[in-house]
Amino acid sequence: MFRIGLPPNTTSGSFAASLELVKSELKGYLDGISQDVNQVIFDSNPETLTGADLEIYNHLKVADFPEEDFDLYQILSDIPNTNVETLGDIQISNHFDFLAFAVYWNNLETVPEKYRFIMQEYL
Repeated sequence: MFRIGLPPNTTSGSFAASLELVKSELKGYLDGISQDVNQVIFDSNPETLTGADLEIYNHLKVADFPEEDFDLYQILSDIPNTNVETLGDIQISNHFDFLAFAVYWNNLETVPEKYRFIMQEYL
């Protein structure tokens, strides 16, 4: 996930605008992974098994086969919000926002960029 590359100068503008761009890139990335997982679920559906393969599957299965509605973005967004206290400020955030911030922070390439961000946003 941290391999999500952002366009050049993404982190040089305002934090809010940059974070929104990160969120849209991250949502696209998570949607792509969700589609891949759903395709694997579709391709591996045991309803197509017959004969000995079906019998082996029925003996070895430990749960019901998942439906093709796996959505990582929705899973992250549905986790209850968390209160985070930063320098006396209480921020309410969900796991998707935390992940987007982590990707944003990872894309700040130099120490001066990280210091500039801290000075502008938190001090």
